Amino acid sequence: VVVVVVVGLGFSSRSSIMVDARFRVDFADGGKGASTSVADPPGFATLKELGDGEGGEPARTSAAAGKGAVAGPAKKRGHQLTPAMRVQKAYAFAGGQLQSILMMGFMMWMSGNGVQIFSIMITFGGIFNPAKAILTSGKTFERFGGADGAVEAAAAAWREKVLEFKKLYVTLQNDGSEDDLSYIKLINYGEKVLTNNMRAYLPQRIVQFLTATHPTKHTIYLCRHGESEYNTTGRLGGNSPITERGWVFAEILAKFAARHISNLRDVDGLDGAAGWEERAEGDPDGASIAARLWTSSMLRTIQTASLIPHPTLTPPNGAPWESMAPRIYRNIDEIFAGDCEGLTPEEVAATHPQASYLRKMDKIGYRYPRGESYFDLISRLEPCIQEMESYNEPLLIVSHQAILRCIFAYLTGVDREKAPGMETQIQQNVVYQIDLDASSEQHVTGDEKRLPAFVTVHDFRDEVERTMRERRGGGSREEDDKVAGVL
Repeated sequence: VVVVVVVGLGFSSRSSIMVDARFRVDFADGGKGASTSVADPPGFATLKELGDGEGGEPARTSAAAGKGAVAGPAKKRGHQLTPAMRVQKAYAFAGGQLQSILMMGFMMWMSGNGVQIFSIMITFGGIFNPAKAILTSGKTFERFGGADGAVEAAAAAWREKVLEFKKLYVTLQNDGSEDDLSYIKLINYGEKVLTNNMRAYLPQRIVQFLTATHPTKHTIYLCRHGESEYNTTGRLGGNSPITERGWVFAEILAKFAARHISNLRDVDGLDGAAGWEERAEGDPDGASIAARLWTSSMLRTIQTASLIPHPTLTPPNGAPWESMAPRIYRNIDEIFAGDCEGLTPEEVAATHPQASYLRKMDKIGYRYPRGESYFDLISRLEPCIQEMESYNEPLLIVSHQAILRCIFAYLTGVDREKAPGMETQIQQNVVYQIDLDASSEQHVTGDEKRLPAFVTVHDFRDEVERTMRERRGGGSREEDDKVAGVL
């Protein structure tokens, strides 16, 4: 009985590898002696892959087996062992040693303590086999790939996946037989684009969007303007300048953009003011980064971004680049409140009694009298979104609350119907860093109250208040505002 168990254990791992051989079928055409090659179904292994080693001969069916025998392949195949089978064989080899050790221990227990030749042999085997397994384990797994082997295995697995796709999908033909179809061919994510019969409005917009998207990493920074004079009184819209507190945030934003976004080196000038210069290649802190800056056409956003340095950089493989050169876009202006522009909430309630109620009922669809709705914002933001998606460089957008809500919702996968209700996001004196790449989609939460993992919040509210107290000699914000005459 012991001998039978040992044989069974000794060959169990081998049989687990060979068991799939019975599912291997080679097809041949029985008509007029002409044979036709049929592709293997997905997931089936060849006889060569299931044989011993990598250079063996595939099994053949003898002609003497009878008329019903299926003819095997006529010549050798050059298939190599798949990475999955290599790993399986490696673990089978190691598992066999462990099984031998366990069986030796079982046999020693069965033999008792009597001194006999059989017991001595079992004892010797119980010591020798574990030592041999330990000493040869490195060489065993070395055959199946180490660090370099892992790369080769990954490449082989990818090639196998491509071959499987080839069995299921066929590329569009270039011989004109499919020219009646409407299709888009994207090569290397927009490096080369081929379109055919894309004539309607929606297909053309799809082409425009797909040519702008890419999977490479790009970072977008969203920032609301500093505090404006209308913010202190709660008035809607307008084109008021920023307050002293807004200028404090503008100074902090300039330092953040220079250090964190553009990676510039700060240099003290003769008058004590900080200046900025480019970091060259080979700098311990890395080279400076060419970045972009967008603002709306409103005075408060232009003033907030006015202190950001924009030196001319010299990239290693390109023309000189003026980093953070401000670009003004009217498409990212604040929502236009129409007849309610410049009014406080109390004045809106007095002059337009139904406005507040209707806006609460449908905030995304409500349009101010002779003004705009959130749907209007989404419509005029579309060209900016497509241009933003095409960039590889970091982009800082200094804009307004309603605009930034829509952009933030788009980038983080939040439904547009939820964008107007994002009350806790897009605060003043806060910069939202959004790092996008091909893996960002798996981190999307779809919850407007829970930020995805690829969003980083840089909160400068405490720093702004601390700086204001230092400049005014201490005191709370209420006292500062009373001194300034804004309350």
